[in-house]
Amino acid sequence: MPKTLKGIVVGLFMFNGLSSAMAEQSINSVPHVQQLAQQVEAELHGTDPLLRYHAYKAKVWLSYAKSETSAQGLSRAGQEAQQQAQHLVDGFNQPTQLSLTTPVLSMAQVMRRDLWVQLEYLKGQGAIHVAPERLAQAEVTLVWAAVEYCELGWRHAREHFQAAERTIFQVQQQLPYVVIMTSDAFDLPTLLQLNGHGCQGVNAQYWPLLNIGQIQVQSSRSSEGNQK
Repeated sequence: MPKTLKGIVVGLFMFNGLSSAMAEQSINSVPHVQQLAQQVEAELHGTDPLLRYHAYKAKVWLSYAKSETSAQGLSRAGQEAQQQAQHLVDGFNQPTQLSLTTPVLSMAQVMRRDLWVQLEYLKGQGAIHVAPERLAQAEVTLVWAAVEYCELGWRHAREHFQAAERTIFQVQQQLPYVVIMTSDAFDLPTLLQLNGHGCQGVNAQYWPLLNIGQIQVQSSRSSEGNQK
């Protein structure tokens, strides 16, 4: 076989193999997302607010992953969103061991520090007990908005930021008392400290903005486990 023809055959074989692998990734990712969604759905309507918080956060991560699915499979952002959902599902049996800090994806950055401060402050004020679903939705939506900004610009991100802001207001309305707090009350890191050159994740040294590691949220599932 002539070298030129042989090279074409080899090239076609490699291309077909790559195409098959990409198609397999696309096919396999969808059932996995659906399987995770079923596991999440089972925990959304329980009586444990902490578990509902993590379950709803996983649900929003999965919604984001689905939106990032194309014929080529999941985008990098979609893959990371799916990984976050998987991590939460794996921890459903011990929800108190799951972190309350929402991660910033590696292709995103921290934006709207004022909204992040409000969310973290609300956690410390008991919002997980009274509005776990909306709290989780607002957090993931802020990450989603930042990815949209980094990939497509402000026009595409604005709607998501506005949605997060509305959801935070709804969380505040569900609290039995008025929460008055502004980001000016805290000595926050600068955007440069948080993001560096931008759209490459967050500097873990400065995240989360407030120390929520000391927030103690009880879970009925953990209590049942301890009693056993």
